Amino acid sequence: MVARPGREIAKEYRDIVNYQIDHHGWRYDASGKGYPRLHPGDRAQPPISIPKTPSSRHSLAVFARKVRQRGGTWPPKED
Repeated sequence: MVARPGREIAKEYRDIVNYQIDHHGWRYDASGKGYPRLHPGDRAQPPISIPKTPSSRHSLAVFARKVRQRGGTWPPKED
């Protein structure tokens, strides 16, 4: 069973995380005491910490940029 984010993170982040899980084989981990983490499909890449609450639009843009830098895509590409 693939771990999925719940209400522990904001919806805007959940959309990005779920897309990476579904389309790029990433893993989600919220088992630790700290922030939940998103692990890229390429295990050579470090995980990305996910803020539990959005502090600003800028923080969401920074998160999306980190996802792209580690091999993910956001926003989804139109077919």
